[in-house]
Amino acid sequence: MPKISYKISDWRRMLWLSDTRFYQAELKQDLFGEWILERHWAGRWQKNGRVVTEILDSFNDGLMKLEATHKKRMAHGYQLIEDLS
Repeated sequence: MPKISYKISDWRRMLWLSDTRFYQAELKQDLFGEWILERHWAGRWQKNGRVVTEILDSFNDGLMKLEATHKKRMAHGYQLIEDLS
């Protein structure tokens, strides 16, 4: 079995807020070392929300999807609060 290599220094997290909602996207690796994009969103004061995990072809694919997510959030009136890149 090959050794799994994690590149934690490449992981990214972005958080956006609107008046009533939050949206978070994380580009990271899963337990098998595969790159994933995990997105969370909900009302700002709700306990429940939604989480979607997408398996990616590569780290660069994830960067492109993260940038597309950023553009979409900004177009929807969200404000970028945190960008851990």
